[in-house]
Amino acid sequence: IKGERKWNKEEAQAKKYHKVETYYGAFERSFQLPDKIQAEHIEAKFENGILYVRIPKAESVEVKKEITIL
Repeated sequence: IKGERKWNKEEAQAKKYHKVETYYGAFERSFQLPDKIQAEHIEAKFENGILYVRIPKAESVEVKKEITIL
């Protein structure tokens, strides 16, 4: 995930942030995903300054082993 935040002096002075990671400039975040996800169903939305990412888990398929007892 990467993006860029433009410098806006009026906004920075008008809002009193408690904690902001970066005020302006480019940023990038990366993370590892497990193998068992449904990549074709990943959804993302940006709402009120927050990026929401939904990554559904893949349904686990358990293989039942057949054991023959003689």
